Amino acid sequence: MAQGDMDEDFLNFESKVNQVMKLLEDMAAANKSDAESAAKKPETKSEINQDNFIVNVRQDRTVLNRKAGQKDPSDSGGPQQMDKYTFMQQMEQDAAERTKIRQERERIAQNFRSMGNDAYRKQNYEKAIQMYTKAIEHVKDSPILYNNRALCYLK
Repeated sequence: MAQGDMDEDFLNFESKVNQVMKLLEDMAAANKSDAESAAKKPETKSEINQDNFIVNVRQDRTVLNRKAGQKDPSDSGGPQQMDKYTFMQQMEQDAAERTKIRQERERIAQNFRSMGNDAYRKQNYEKAIQMYTKAIEHVKDSPILYNNRALCYLK
């Protein structure tokens, strides 16, 4: 899609949003007995500009194996048809299994972290570093483990 088309689509979308907002304001004004107060409201188009326009992007963080769905070009077989309910059931089982495995890894990492905390309190920093490193191997996205290990390196 060309940049000009995207700009035009965006402007069309903005005008549609403004039309909907105007319609909603008119409906609200019709319910009120004083129609003049609705006419005095400023337009929303004049209130929105580049500086105060905020766009929120939300993503689904579930990561799936995207390459598994792609066909190998050397595979000359016909397309395989899978029942969509069977596929959805397999995906749910896969997600549940991954959740269970993740919880187990977090439990193991928590045990290593508590052992590292005990070693840190006893001022045995080498052992604490080893415990925190083992915990990080199980759960890589825990900033607490990295901070604790860094504190041990500083001592």
